[in-house]
Amino acid sequence: MKKIILTWLALCAALFGGWQLQTLGVPHFKSLHVERLLVSPAQAQMPLLGFPPGAFDNLAARAPRPTYQGPGDLGISSATLLSFWSCGRVAKALLASTSTSLCDLDQTGTATPVGTLRASSSGYVDLSAYFSGSVTPLSACTTAGGCSVAKYYDQIGSFPATQATAADMPRLLFSALNNYPCMNNPTNGIMRVETANITQTLPMVLAGVAERTTNNGIVSRIMNASGTSPSIGWTVTTNQLSTSAGTTLSHTATGYDGAFHAVIGDLDVNANADSALVVEGSSVVTGASGSGAFGGSTGMGFMSDGGGSSLEGTICENSFWSGFMNSTDYGKLNTNMHGSSGWNF
Repeated sequence: MKKIILTWLALCAALFGGWQLQTLGVPHFKSLHVERLLVSPAQAQMPLLGFPPGAFDNLAARAPRPTYQGPGDLGISSATLLSFWSCGRVAKALLASTSTSLCDLDQTGTATPVGTLRASSSGYVDLSAYFSGSVTPLSACTTAGGCSVAKYYDQIGSFPATQATAADMPRLLFSALNNYPCMNNPTNGIMRVETANITQTLPMVLAGVAERTTNNGIVSRIMNASGTSPSIGWTVTTNQLSTSAGTTLSHTATGYDGAFHAVIGDLDVNANADSALVVEGSSVVTGASGSGAFGGSTGMGFMSDGGGSSLEGTICENSFWSGFMNSTDYGKLNTNMHGSSGWNF
């Protein structure tokens, strides 16, 4: 080992000395025969003493690279991901492929198909030129005079949300959040996509990334059963978020309107009285939230309760879980929705 160290020190000293001489302008620097200390092409193929072969080969290429993580990659143990919907990103890394469909787009006002947003290997939506005519989704929608969401694909389960009536389709807003597209309702008109009937008992978790741009004086749902509950969203009160399974848990804070939020309704069975409204990873109110569930006669709706109430704003993703999340797990989900694999806000 001592010989190895001495050899390395001698080589470094010789190279440094030669560099100094060349820098100072000493003529015929090579006549000092410093180059004899350098290895020949044949010797370059030999392993360095004390190091295994290939120890220094392309270390940068072998360094760990950041990988995409969706809600389905977080190792959440207290709840199971049943469904995930988004026009902007995928539920888990295994779905980061152009074969994953995100949203069907129709021409606004006519329900004429324009194309299907797909995912990319990055985990986010593919916005390259793959729509009909080899144009980008943005270009196709611009030519069409605007696009609306006719189908909101369920990437995990079998409950896509659809809308057949052109006037009731949520609009697609390009560059809605972190330069990715999301569903949008620019007015207080009723816009909604809805799944087929679901059967799911409590406990359950509803989560979404959304913004209410304007409080139009009516209940504003991010997602909910066809009717009122289970649900997450805003109440009629300015800056008030809520969750419910029949009994509303609500919380008011400055900034709840006019900004994007990660909202989680952690709904336990009513008797336990420990359901929680979680905003930005913090449980802001807890208590009994009722016994409402999905009994097989209602679907999941997004942006409206199916009656006279509709969110005037934007929805970027929704997820639906069975189970009751502990604080560690809903903290993981919140971090993912906000983070570099999420919406980065």
